[in-house]
Amino acid sequence: MKRVCTRPTLAAGGGRTPRSWGVWSRGGAIGGIALGLLALFGVGGGTGSGRTAQAQVREPARPDKVTVLIRYQILTERNQRILQYRAFSKYLESLGFVDERADEEERASDALDPAAYRLQGVMPSANILRVLEYPAVQSLLVAPPGFSWSEEPDQAVPVRIILRSGMTPRQQRLLHRQVLERLAGFGFQEALGYDTLGFTQIKGRLPRKFLLALWRDFRDQPTGWFWSATPREELPSPLRDASPIRWVEVLPGGEAGQRLAPAFPEGVEARWSPELRARLADAAAANKPLRVEVLFPETMEAQTRQLQSLLDANFGGALAGGGGSPLRTNLASVEGVVGNVVTIHFERASDVKHFSTLVPYLLLLRLPQSAIATCRMVPRLERALPLEEIVRQTGASALHQRGYRGQGVRVVLLVTDLEGVAAEIGKTLPRSTRWIDLTSELNPDLRPLPVAKTPDECTGLKLAQALAAIAPEAELVLLRIDPSALFQVAEVARWSRDRDYLSPALVIRGREMERQIQLALERKQRAIQKRQEALQKPGDEEALRQLLQQSLAEVQRAEAALAETYARYDRYLRLRQELQSLVYGAAVIVNPWAWEAGYPLDGCSPLSRQVEGLLLRPSPRIISPTRPVSTPSLPPPVWVQAASVTHQTVWTGLFRDEDGNGLLEFVPAGSPLPRDHWSRELNFLAWQTDDGQERLDLPAGCTFRCTLQWREPLEGETVGALRPIYPVSLRLWKQLDPSGQKQASDEMSEAARSVGGPYPIFLGGGSVVYEQILEFRPAEAGRYAVVIDLGVGRSSPLAAWQRQVEIYPRLLVETLSPGGAAGRVVLQSFPSGGGGVGLPGDIAEAVTIGADVPGQLQQGGPSIALRRKPDYLLPEAVAWGTAASRGTAVGTAIGGGMAALLVHAGVSDIQPFRKIGLADGAKLHVPPAWLQRLPPR
Repeated sequence: MKRVCTRPTLAAGGGRTPRSWGVWSRGGAIGGIALGLLALFGVGGGTGSGRTAQAQVREPARPDKVTVLIRYQILTERNQRILQYRAFSKYLESLGFVDERADEEERASDALDPAAYRLQGVMPSANILRVLEYPAVQSLLVAPPGFSWSEEPDQAVPVRIILRSGMTPRQQRLLHRQVLERLAGFGFQEALGYDTLGFTQIKGRLPRKFLLALWRDFRDQPTGWFWSATPREELPSPLRDASPIRWVEVLPGGEAGQRLAPAFPEGVEARWSPELRARLADAAAANKPLRVEVLFPETMEAQTRQLQSLLDANFGGALAGGGGSPLRTNLASVEGVVGNVVTIHFERASDVKHFSTLVPYLLLLRLPQSAIATCRMVPRLERALPLEEIVRQTGASALHQRGYRGQGVRVVLLVTDLEGVAAEIGKTLPRSTRWIDLTSELNPDLRPLPVAKTPDECTGLKLAQALAAIAPEAELVLLRIDPSALFQVAEVARWSRDRDYLSPALVIRGREMERQIQLALERKQRAIQKRQEALQKPGDEEALRQLLQQSLAEVQRAEAALAETYARYDRYLRLRQELQSLVYGAAVIVNPWAWEAGYPLDGCSPLSRQVEGLLLRPSPRIISPTRPVSTPSLPPPVWVQAASVTHQTVWTGLFRDEDGNGLLEFVPAGSPLPRDHWSRELNFLAWQTDDGQERLDLPAGCTFRCTLQWREPLEGETVGALRPIYPVSLRLWKQLDPSGQKQASDEMSEAARSVGGPYPIFLGGGSVVYEQILEFRPAEAGRYAVVIDLGVGRSSPLAAWQRQVEIYPRLLVETLSPGGAAGRVVLQSFPSGGGGVGLPGDIAEAVTIGADVPGQLQQGGPSIALRRKPDYLLPEAVAWGTAASRGTAVGTAIGGGMAALLVHAGVSDIQPFRKIGLADGAKLHVPPAWLQRLPPR
């Protein structure tokens, strides 16, 4: 079995230095670095972040013997030189150094030659550090046994370069950068992600022919045609002050890390999200329907009609009608609007590019953003509670005994499927249960869209059963929405208090009905006219019979098409009637779904604002000549909302780059690091199984998305000239050898990088919200880390004019497809515990329900209004026979049922639980003191 050297990290700069090293160091050239060199052989180490936390980097064990090239300097008169040289030789012999020169006279001549400066030989690897303790040693070059300095001179070999230390952290970082800039002239390729040992170490690949240039004082080595392009006296400090390199090691050959340099999109494609660019690049999908979200710099509710007119004028298809009058059919239509986000359906995906040229002031085009999964079915867990026990613990059973069962309280429950609901009505669901499939408004045929789930993933029936168990006699209305249609949640809020509201999709469907009915009637009229002409046409009997049969078949087809059109119109009218009669006046609205990306968080999203307006403002009183008396306004509903299930998938914090290398640091300096970590700039990912176990390697074939969102002040830029202060790019690095068997575990390779962006998604309140997106599917299993590159931001002509802004970004890792493996991708290194609850649960007026396992499932934390969420907690695991549901969705349905019971008991408030004395953040239940005062019915 191959040996592995494991080195713990010490403080930057080498930590405490033995006195002998301090005496012999020249300006810190040995003192701080000596202990760092010791670390490389198994007893020390450091990090580029200057931390003192424990960390480990695994490396292949060095061979027992190594080849060394020693550069020394003895500047004295002849007799003194001989004495010092002999002492130096004895010291090296005591370390086991064996000179490769066989001629004794040649070795002895070095004692007399004042120009001699080089020794080459073999020695035990354990004693290399002690060579640097001798004051005459200037630098050291170490290589594996038998290494050739001259063969294949252009071959790039992996090297480690150790710099002099003993300077302030700022000066040390500056020297590190200066050496890297000068190394670029030698064809050096810096490695990714390595531990810089407090900016005293550089790792990468260098052509073999330049190894000796580093061993010498490389400040004087040729970087021009024949000599150094910059004289030493003109070099900047601290590079000018002393030879920067103390030690160079040729590392074992391993896999070379790569850096990606993707081509950035130009023109209109620069305003397309990465997934939309990938979809439109597929030639096979060019003529297929596509739904996109268009983000504008301003609210678009009042401009929907103008936008639809623009689409009609440019994407209207003509159908031949009777009398030569063509009928227009929509090849592009507005389906929904919420704030500045407009959802448009294109019959041909290729039309998206033309639309981008028509509207140059838009912010972004992207594919619809789906809600996160707040409910997962897993094998039954020990801690999963049966529904009957939850009914008892919450106090719902006590309310039932007093006669409060939700009679007359209408509850609208948003679901994403209706599988199995009809069969359970009158059994586990109330007989009064009704359902509406709102996805039919997105289908020109007015039929429900197919459910894109397996039977095991369908949760609509479970949610309805959980709510019905709490409020068994409530008027339950199940409303199916598309999880990728955020605007439908906003529409439900509008319908609940505005009976006459028509969504943009229903407006389009109504226009289509008018055209289709007209076309079907004209088709039938033409078929009848042809049959009449056939009856009057002279000819033989057989030809006449065939002509009549053909005309009769055409009339029948026309009548069938007209009947189908009328049936479609009936479905349209039925949907409108159901929305007006079943959703309007709802006392409780339960939304078990949440959105974590694509929209501004902290209560600032258009959806959150619309829900907030619904809960704060009563419905308008209508007064008209035919209705002179104002109608009584309905009280606002109770909005029960699920908190997002984002534990270990969110990081949030300050944009910090304390070492100035352009990479964000996820935790402050001095913070303890997890095991096997060496940098605060690498946030490693892991695979979390359904039972909570973590595997460090991500499985091949899983697909996940990283989204970084942040808010910046808007400094008067026009929409077309928006430039972020931090032009962030997301990078994904793969650990080449986590075990350290073949190469050091801190060597990385770039697996993916965000292309384009950052993308502005919202303007308002004097600020702009940006997002950067990276989507990745690993082709092979391995360890991956997220890196946030801050990029080069805006700069002012004078440093005094440069504006300093504190930015707090939020990183979300979302699993799009597990790829056959059960689980999800999580942040293993630096997850945050206060990443928010998603929208629209981030507003104060919504009753946000979280899980009762603190720190294990949902996120929390204050919003901009400094109100901590979630409001109340319910069980995160509910037993269903041999299975269990995990998440906040079922708890939200239970919370909705509890709200219905309180409304039935006369509690009239958008925060009914707070009104009965339940403290924020508590487990949801009926306080005994309030229950004792409640009279029975």
